[in-house]
Amino acid sequence: MMNVRKIFILMIFTAAFSVFAAELNLPADNSKYTKEAALSLLELCSGHLKNKTAELFAEYSFKVIKHKHYEKKSDQIDHTSAYTIGKGSIYIEGKKKSACLIVIRGTDGNEWYSNFNFVPSVSEMSHFSQSFLFSAEEILLEIEKLFPDKNTLIVISGHSRGAAVANLLTLLLNEVYNPTNIYAYTFATPATVRNVPELTDYNIFNFINPCDLVPRLPAQAWGYRRAGKDIYLDSESDFVNSENLDAAINNLSKICPTLSSYYRDRHSLVHGGLSSDGITMYEIMMALGVNLSRLSAANISAERGSEFDLNNIKFNSDGKNIMIPQIENDSDFAPMLSYISFLVNNNGEGFNKLLEEHLPQTYMTKLNRMK
Repeated sequence: MMNVRKIFILMIFTAAFSVFAAELNLPADNSKYTKEAALSLLELCSGHLKNKTAELFAEYSFKVIKHKHYEKKSDQIDHTSAYTIGKGSIYIEGKKKSACLIVIRGTDGNEWYSNFNFVPSVSEMSHFSQSFLFSAEEILLEIEKLFPDKNTLIVISGHSRGAAVANLLTLLLNEVYNPTNIYAYTFATPATVRNVPELTDYNIFNFINPCDLVPRLPAQAWGYRRAGKDIYLDSESDFVNSENLDAAINNLSKICPTLSSYYRDRHSLVHGGLSSDGITMYEIMMALGVNLSRLSAANISAERGSEFDLNNIKFNSDGKNIMIPQIENDSDFAPMLSYISFLVNNNGEGFNKLLEEHLPQTYMTKLNRMK
């Protein structure tokens, strides 16, 4: 017979677990979303680091069965994304059910290069943001190995780059598994599909902050949008104006009216128009990636703008170090560089504010305000 001391210890443990254990509650109809589920899934995909993500899985009573790509080397530039797969239980209308949980981490370090190289094939025939699709395809193969039952209940979440990959992963899973058993919640989601019939997959919900620049890329003018349903949060901001963000993207689209022009058109640095000795928008974005690559899962915050140096923008491409020289006022790039300059002035205050609108904490605050 169990003695009194053991019973007492067990009671304390049970009480503690009931206080700290969280539950993932989802609606029976996966064509509907709930604020409660969105808040839980945003928390789960905001762990960034492998250990923190494992802790969050444990809090929701999920056992981690796969971590991958969390410890990338500084020179590893590829189209993979860090992700975690777990097995546990969710609650649907109070009924406990076994499920697979997948969270995909947002951009870390050198993954910015993959973000900007969104169509490595440089093909106008591409129907997806390929860099995100490649990552989604890898994760799909892992899920199929771990969960061969095609009726498996699957819950997917991701923020930023992870959101784009989660968005496309759900499209793939809908073709392989029973789509009525799949739930996908994505946050700060970039555009993922291009020039295809409208993909309003009922089980994908993309939560978007109108003051966040990231969901505007790749540009709509190039035929890009998101699969699933967009849920717009409030546009309240003390610095970022959504109209200004639209203007910045419109300027980008004027410089590069097509997808191939983004990669191939060389614009003069001293006058308007094209020039054989100019540079491409892709090269500009990769150069900015040098600075953005300093944002890692370990140090991501809204206080990084002061690290930008517009006088020393360079990058490594195909083994070549390329320095972008001074861009004159008449260059096609001048308006865009002027906007970037505005953001990084005053010790990077503008960039800090812009980044803040993209962070999971801001999405959490806006979600909490949502009725």
